[in-house]
Amino acid sequence: MNKQLLAAALGVAAAITLIAGARVVPRYLALGRITALAHAEHRIQSDLTHRTPSSTQEPTHRVNLGYASFLTPASITFSAESTSDGSCVLLTSSDFTLAFLAPFSMHFIRADGASAMDSLPGAKTKHSSLVTLIDSYDADAVQGEIDIEHARYPSFWEVLTLRNDTFVARSLQLSHKVASLRGSNEVFTFLTPHTRGLVRIGDSPEDRTVASVSLASTEGDRNVGFHLRKIEDSERHIDEIMMTILASFAFTVDEIPSRAQLIDLIATTIIEPSKVPPQVPHSGTPEQAPGI
Repeated sequence: MNKQLLAAALGVAAAITLIAGARVVPRYLALGRITALAHAEHRIQSDLTHRTPSSTQEPTHRVNLGYASFLTPASITFSAESTSDGSCVLLTSSDFTLAFLAPFSMHFIRADGASAMDSLPGAKTKHSSLVTLIDSYDADAVQGEIDIEHARYPSFWEVLTLRNDTFVARSLQLSHKVASLRGSNEVFTFLTPHTRGLVRIGDSPEDRTVASVSLASTEGDRNVGFHLRKIEDSERHIDEIMMTILASFAFTVDEIPSRAQLIDLIATTIIEPSKVPPQVPHSGTPEQAPGI
């Protein structure tokens, strides 16, 4: 009887091992493709922190993009030009370049309230984790980027027990995080009276010459991204201008206009510095200045 019980137990154990192996091995192979990417280990282990932006105490001037404005140190003089189809703005100085992508509204993009996976039969039941992931990003792009930065390598128990759609959703977040070298030096969130967002600094652990920012109004209805890069041989640090921009940035339009209206708004903005006090407003709408 004991031999029969032992044989049965071994049979069950063998079956479990085969089942577990059939699930675990392909999952670790998939994870292996992710971790094989450059700087994968460092990006996976990178910590997401929170910083409170503060403006420089030196004199500043306000930069007006047409749809938003912000402060920069007065000692840094930018020239400006619209790029792409006229909806993007490139600011250049002897120390930095600032490239603003076209602003957008997630509320406008998904105004019909439809899910990106509504057209897939059974998506909400068979792939609920994927639906939740996609819908949450559509609802709040900045929070979606933050969730990606929270992605971690799963434990063995998670690899073994997670539902397929949950494992795929987490793997997508992890692969997106690892595929982006930007953030190899530092990644942090920020919150101001007017905006909230995520900053990724550096393309390597030692690099603090470049940063990418995903930014939204506090209501989440207006979004924009920009890249900040230090000019080679400049002795200035990106933190001194970036934190001033983040602390003072505010949208000056109640909603993102249509692409044609946006292009016209940018094109008609007067490109001329306007001196303003160094204090950053903490409430209300920022002062309208004529331009950069």
